Amino acid sequence: MRKIGALVSALSEKKAVWPEKVKIEFLEETNQGQPKVAQWRPHSEYLHQVFQEAGLSMGDFNIFYKDKDGEQMLLKPTKMGVEDFLHDHSDPPRLQVIWRPLTMVEKGNTKIQTAKAWLTGQGSATDEAVKDAQDKVETNGGRVVPSRCGSGRGFIHHKGYKIECWKEAVDGIKDELNLTPEKARGLQNAALLDEGKGVSQNLDREGNKITLSYAAYSTVTHDDKIDIVYGNHVETMEVSPSGTSLPPENCIQYGGRTFSVWPPGPPHSTEAGHDMDGLHVDLPPGWQIVDSSQEGFESIRKWVIAPYGWHTIDLVTKSGETLKAWHTRRGGSVAGDFGGDLSNQVSLRGQSSFKFNTSGSYRILIEALPSASPELINHWKRYVELSAQREWSQRLSLPMAGVLSAEQQLSEPSQPSP
Repeated sequence: MRKIGALVSALSEKKAVWPEKVKIEFLEETNQGQPKVAQWRPHSEYLHQVFQEAGLSMGDFNIFYKDKDGEQMLLKPTKMGVEDFLHDHSDPPRLQVIWRPLTMVEKGNTKIQTAKAWLTGQGSATDEAVKDAQDKVETNGGRVVPSRCGSGRGFIHHKGYKIECWKEAVDGIKDELNLTPEKARGLQNAALLDEGKGVSQNLDREGNKITLSYAAYSTVTHDDKIDIVYGNHVETMEVSPSGTSLPPENCIQYGGRTFSVWPPGPPHSTEAGHDMDGLHVDLPPGWQIVDSSQEGFESIRKWVIAPYGWHTIDLVTKSGETLKAWHTRRGGSVAGDFGGDLSNQVSLRGQSSFKFNTSGSYRILIEALPSASPELINHWKRYVELSAQREWSQRLSLPMAGVLSAEQQLSEPSQPSP
């Protein structure tokens, strides 16, 4: 205590000066049998970089300051702990570095931090990187649709399980991540591996919107326990329609989507065509029948079906495997209303082939499929991955860029054994 008090008193009277160079001598020897030596320049280098270049970790060492009487005082073996000491020390310091093995807790914490760093892209998902990826999406015809919950919808979790409970835990985790049996195989084998990783991307198209669900996990096995850090992130993109082969006068634009009828008919025609009996039709490439069971159909019914004649009395949509009729403008006061199921009048063959068994006046309501080139999809996947990593970094309180500091890599080290 006398030595510590004297040191504190002396430091309080001295002006803080950074030493130009600090020599660090490790007890570990080189291949030539000489002690491994490193030089640290506090003005231009982080201390943990010196350790990394030497192929060592700060958590593997106890660091002592040896005073003029030859007595040792243990320093906090972290980057900030040693740097703060040297910053307040005007004399050329002498440090003694003694190797010690990591404790089991430190080993586990280090592995878990490594797993988190991998899951979040090693800090590469900066705001600038995400913005650059978004610009590439928009340049290629896509537009990111903001969700109600911020940049994306999803979660990030860190959980620990006893190895004997892992099999039951996998069932719940794979459901949370919506993993296929093949993608879940890595999770199931986690108990056999020191570390495991997995990524899954699922695309879903609905109208002119493409939704991507990005899931990733990293497992760490230590002692009798398995730690898993895993997350899911969902983003939606709108793309421009691709079905441009139909004449513009036969199309209606609404809500960023393009609608028409098949066989062709002008939307402003008030005539009722009766030319469908016995007709077998295939929808044109790039178009699909409107699904009246999807969210948003109420607006389509109101603004695409009811105000227009479409050269027919009823328009045909699908709802699951059922075909339904909706009255056009010719219906007068019931325009836009439901006209009944068409299970007997129209047969659905596949997703785009129809057979009419009636002389009634019908047309199929169709919409243009979104245009998404392979290049756009690749940019979209990269954007969602970076967006997920940025979101997870923020939720896990990890750095957005750069290398993890020693304080974040390791827990508080223990005192050296006598």
